[in-house]
Amino acid sequence: MDILTIVLSGALVGAVVGGFSVAIKKTNAAQKELENKLTEEQKMRLAEAQPRFEPGKDREWTQEALVCKMIDKGNRYHVKLLWHNKVIQNATLNELQIADTKLSKEDADTHNVREGSFVTLWINPEKASCKIVL
Repeated sequence: MDILTIVLSGALVGAVVGGFSVAIKKTNAAQKELENKLTEEQKMRLAEAQPRFEPGKDREWTQEALVCKMIDKGNRYHVKLLWHNKVIQNATLNELQIADTKLSKEDADTHNVREGSFVTLWINPEKASCKIVL
């Protein structure tokens, strides 16, 4: 390998790592902002929420979550929720986590889902997927 290849490879790796660092910092900042708005009662309710597994499905579950932000996207909302991780064995075990999903405006109106509402959240970490269960 020549020196130019090494320099370019190093620059590319640095850019990727830097990009991930910025994305993680933004996510952490957004989560902390949402957490800071919680009341003690909301924090306690999330901490007490227990995951519910269906028979034969030990890698996905439902759990109570709090709707923290609903961003209007036309005929649907982009929804940010907080939930308490009691399942995923990583550095965030027993901490609040942020989840992003979408919800149609029709479903939000029909089921009276608003910012501050507690909802049931279906979580499947293997598919990096979650959705509000109505």
